[in-house]
Amino acid sequence: MKSETQTEYINEHLNQDIKLADLAQLLGMSQFHFRHLLKQWIGTSPYKYPIAQRVKREKQLLK
Repeated sequence: MKSETQTEYINEHLNQDIKLADLAQLLGMSQFHFRHLLKQWIGTSPYKYPIAQRVKREKQLLK
């Protein structure tokens, strides 16, 4: 799964509880390895990315 696919998946499922373990399992990777790769791909921790995207979406809705 490429970073675009991961971020698209996360962005499409922001209203759900996205678990790192589930994403890692879908790719057949350990959580540790997936977390490391995802941080490299998106430039922030996997925990912070969905939060930042939710805030961004809410700001757009408020406009």
